[in-house]
Amino acid sequence: MEAERKYLEDVVQLLQNVSWLHNFPLTQIFTRNVFKEMPEKWREVLFDLPLDVLNSIPQSISKVPAEWPLTLQNFLEECRRLSVHQLLSNYPSHSSSKAVQIPPRFVHKISAKKKHEVAGVVRLVKSLAKRTSSTHILDIGSGKGYIDSCLHETLKLTVVGAESEEKLVSSATERQTELAGQCPGVKHFIWSLADDEATLNTAREVIENLVKVKQPCTCFINTCSRCQSLDSKQSVHIKKCSCCRKIMAQGTEVGQALSAERITVYKENFNTPGVWSALALSKSKNSLNNSCMLLGLHACADLSPIIMKMFRVSCQASSLVLLSCCYHKLKSQKQGSKMSGGAMNDKNKKLERVSSADHVRGTSSLSQKYSNGLSNEENTESHSCQESSENEISDTIADEFLNFPMSQTLRGILDQHQFQMTVFGLRLGAQESGLKWQNQTPEQHECHWKNVAFRGLLEVFCQQEGLTLKKCRRRCARKSLFVDLRDYAKTIKEHYEFVNTSHFPPQSDTVQNSESTFENSEELISNALSNLENAMEKDYERHKHLFPLIEPFTGLQLALQPVIEGLVLLDRVTFLRECGFTNVWLEKVFKDELSPRNVALVALR
Repeated sequence: MEAERKYLEDVVQLLQNVSWLHNFPLTQIFTRNVFKEMPEKWREVLFDLPLDVLNSIPQSISKVPAEWPLTLQNFLEECRRLSVHQLLSNYPSHSSSKAVQIPPRFVHKISAKKKHEVAGVVRLVKSLAKRTSSTHILDIGSGKGYIDSCLHETLKLTVVGAESEEKLVSSATERQTELAGQCPGVKHFIWSLADDEATLNTAREVIENLVKVKQPCTCFINTCSRCQSLDSKQSVHIKKCSCCRKIMAQGTEVGQALSAERITVYKENFNTPGVWSALALSKSKNSLNNSCMLLGLHACADLSPIIMKMFRVSCQASSLVLLSCCYHKLKSQKQGSKMSGGAMNDKNKKLERVSSADHVRGTSSLSQKYSNGLSNEENTESHSCQESSENEISDTIADEFLNFPMSQTLRGILDQHQFQMTVFGLRLGAQESGLKWQNQTPEQHECHWKNVAFRGLLEVFCQQEGLTLKKCRRRCARKSLFVDLRDYAKTIKEHYEFVNTSHFPPQSDTVQNSESTFENSEELISNALSNLENAMEKDYERHKHLFPLIEPFTGLQLALQPVIEGLVLLDRVTFLRECGFTNVWLEKVFKDELSPRNVALVALR
């Protein structure tokens, strides 16, 4: 714990020293005079760098040029020392060294990235299943169920996938049925998790009942000798083969019969009160020592902390495998207040900070610990990974998040330093690693700096005219548009909505006054946009001397990215240790070039 505390202190000190590098949205790179905050000696040596030196910055440069200032050299060395990659070297790998063979039909028509992720997770789960003797998995945020089908097929585990989006649940069920029939060993349900006591109570009940049911595998697929001899890609859609259709139908009938025998009351929504208590479980002599593994692959934003809290309170959850993403989408205290009229703050803090040693041993009652908890009705937002609109980003310099920091240790360090992370810093921590940067071509660098520069100039124009941008669609500008500033400006007018932030009437105004003000505002916006191209060209001339610093600046940010990610992940490790779990570690599961969010938080009860 002391080594981890020292790491957290060093990271906070580093981030505080270079807050100008990460505490702002990149769109405001000119309006906030960010380059003025960069030390002058840094600007001098970073200006117009050779390609090989520029590309090596995110990797913290193994051989720093001797003429670089000592402060810059120290910064890059600290980024290397405190990166998540260096942090991983403190933990031994627990994944199975042997590659797990996954039948080709189970990964047919999915991306190379997803295939790689499936193989990595299966390898780690195989090792943990052997170590814990767990035969069940609860996959939170299961999506289309790719990993669930593979885990059941290769490891013969009973897998339950929980997902908040009904369409994804339907897709996962259809895919599994097409692959192997309606096997009771793989099920998918709708479950929208909230960050409250009711969800934790439900989770504990779900897991306790899940492990009591030993579901048999009734997968009947490709037993037709003709299909077995075919290429795997040809035999994926077994519905084309009349022989296999009969075999699949047989398996479906068997699976349905077994499910009906074991479960008389069946509902597909975990949020229904008492759903699991209504299950008529089989009379098998399964002991209460049966356990379940919790899995969260790409658990977005607050979903990761929720899964951790579920693991904490569920004594029959033997282990946790959590790969997180989208740290910048963690809810702030302000968002929590809006969702529940201010009540969510204090109650969720109680949920986070209560000592959990009793829960680790399974001797404490949730109802006793959290008598004033929130109900599901107060926060039923689905924790899906939705893209945030650019106009939704606030200009807040520092913010307090509901689930960051999670540990008392980091909370105390931040208080001591009077420092808070911003949503922009957390966004940087969730970006791709700098590995791809080392192979950037001059053309790619030019495209990137123009992207940043043009968008920054657009922000300058908006600030001068009192306008706010709102995207009309997700992708608003093609890379080809960054060649010419005028073409970029014309396209922006087509794909962005400009809102006047300076001429909204007070709420007490009459409808007539409101309509008049709206018309005046529309006219002002129209007049301003008619001069957009000329205004941006003037601003281009005023700022072009800074353009050569954009790529080195980006390189410095990429050097800082693994440091911020390490801070978030180690905070979560420390939180679980504070809760009484001693066997907690971080493990790299995927390759950086294929999947940037590749570090799993693993815990054993």
